[in-house]
Amino acid sequence: MPGASLLTARELANIPLSLRTLAKAIADTSKPLKTIATLLLELDCRLGTGNYNGTLGSNLLPLISALLDPSRMPPEPSDSPSSSSTFRDQLLCASRAILVFSSCPASTIRSQTSTLWPRIWPWLELMDNYDCFPDKSETACGRCLTLLALEPLVQVPRSPAVKTLFRTPGFPTFLVHMWKRIICTWKEYSAKRSSRDRRPERNISPPVLLTPFLQCCFEFTDILDELVEGAGGMDALAALLFQHIQLIHRDGEALFVDESDTNLALFGECVQSMDVAKNFVDYLGNSKPSAWVALVGAGYFGLAADMFTAFATSTTNHPPRSVLAAWQYLQHIIGLLPHVDSERLVTAVGSGFVLACRTCGSNVFAQGIQTVEEFAPLDFVLSFVAQATCDYRSVCAMADSLSMALEYDESPGNPCAPAIWTGWFEFKTLIQSRLHLAEEFNSKDFSSNRACWNIECPLLKVPKSDLRKCARCHLALYCSPACQKSGWKTYGHRSLCRSATAASKSDHRDTRFSLLLTLRDYQAHKTTILLQQLAYIKRTGDTEFCVVMQYSSGRCTPAVVALASKAKIWESHPSAAWEADEGRKELHVVRFHGGGGGEIREIALVLRRSTSAVLEGLVAVAHEIPEGVDVMRLAAKQPELFERVRALAGLDLVDTYEGDANWK
Repeated sequence: MPGASLLTARELANIPLSLRTLAKAIADTSKPLKTIATLLLELDCRLGTGNYNGTLGSNLLPLISALLDPSRMPPEPSDSPSSSSTFRDQLLCASRAILVFSSCPASTIRSQTSTLWPRIWPWLELMDNYDCFPDKSETACGRCLTLLALEPLVQVPRSPAVKTLFRTPGFPTFLVHMWKRIICTWKEYSAKRSSRDRRPERNISPPVLLTPFLQCCFEFTDILDELVEGAGGMDALAALLFQHIQLIHRDGEALFVDESDTNLALFGECVQSMDVAKNFVDYLGNSKPSAWVALVGAGYFGLAADMFTAFATSTTNHPPRSVLAAWQYLQHIIGLLPHVDSERLVTAVGSGFVLACRTCGSNVFAQGIQTVEEFAPLDFVLSFVAQATCDYRSVCAMADSLSMALEYDESPGNPCAPAIWTGWFEFKTLIQSRLHLAEEFNSKDFSSNRACWNIECPLLKVPKSDLRKCARCHLALYCSPACQKSGWKTYGHRSLCRSATAASKSDHRDTRFSLLLTLRDYQAHKTTILLQQLAYIKRTGDTEFCVVMQYSSGRCTPAVVALASKAKIWESHPSAAWEADEGRKELHVVRFHGGGGGEIREIALVLRRSTSAVLEGLVAVAHEIPEGVDVMRLAAKQPELFERVRALAGLDLVDTYEGDANWK
């Protein structure tokens, strides 16, 4: 005899006829819990294979709500086998009711979260507190169903539904507990699932499902410490992150076999999960310096190197749109290079770039392309290569093989359009200059320690005996007492010295190479910079300006901006705020490291205004320029005035400061 029903006659009548009998059986309270769990699984399968309209989710909500009623929650299990069995069956029914909820349209799930979440959450807490069957794959199944049900909520960041979840007391701890247990049970479950799951679209790795939840954590940064604590500390969290990425990587065994949309999506999931790890470090690294060390120890960067190498070697000639999208996934790896001590990663990235450059180039020039659109795939890769050469370790990793990638020359056998060759030769010239700079930087005749730290000093190589070293950090070197005084007073070395002293155990070769690169580019563009300063003075009559050296796609573009706008510059590069000295009245050099999170890494140096001798000369020239003359074309319009500007560019730009007892 049928027992009492969880549904009213009206609620049952709203359910489609094809599902009504099944729903009526599920709502029958006299049926055994195991039977109800089986019927719920059948209902979910029908929802996945049937063609139902969007109102079905709302019509099934009364049944789901009744099954998740907290009053149906079982008491704590006793030692009796029957009690444990009943407890398990009730949890199974609840998890499968959540599964049916996940089959509702995403809009229904988002709109009904505030109603159903107070019923779902107590069951989730119960599952978390009483992990009664850790050796059974059904545990992993239940957690997967929970993730599937909640996944539509986290697809809209900062939505009310997301806030409902992450502001629930205890939810971050539950999330990390579920994360740990899914990682532990997934390998066994994935093997069983593939043979019995009748819904192909459900064949998705739970670590993949977890990724958007973890990304949502950064919308509520105050819960990150709770996640670290729930994981068992930073080292445990790093190991968990590594296993998370590794499982996604293994789930896509054919990840790099072809360029199908499926494999590209899997690759994207791998890289996005790596972004999660990077974001944790970005948020916690300052207060928890062990974060980077823990990730390196867990093998995170070794796996990143394997992924990059595998994908680079699979890149076919003339990459299609999907491959370009995958290259965009890898941008954040470039942002890691200056901050991570992983030679394996640097080597893999370098060799991957060179391989991509050669395979793309061989196809482009063999085809004899004629349009910029056809050149785009190669130009995309070249931008990455050029950007990587701004990093010392990257350019060293690519040095041996990059010259082979530059072997293409204009000839009858390579019938490309002139514009294509122009872009190629500009890139080739840039890379050759970077390789030469790296070679000189590493040579015995030019020690990397011999670059003067005064940014405007024209001397790039001086006898070692003539160098003066900062007695505190033993890092900054100056070619003369005047440069040292200038660096201490105006360059703001006092604040940088503290940072350098704290990091005295590191090599600092990357920093010195970056500084030397900027020195060279500054001097190479010096005449252009002075013309920009002259134009600024002519236009505004103001001498309060600074020079910004922007590096985008590896290429330097200097610009003159008002000194008063330095606050806006800092706002656009907030990661450099730690170098600002509030007591310093004159801006000299600020080093910016931006990027990551899907953006190409950029370096910018803000240089202080020129010395008084140069400023006085520029002001005098500005007064003599006729109205209406384009200052940037001064060489053609006013050759005599242009020669005076060139003479100013050759001045020694070191200011001298009389007696200062604060430097040594």
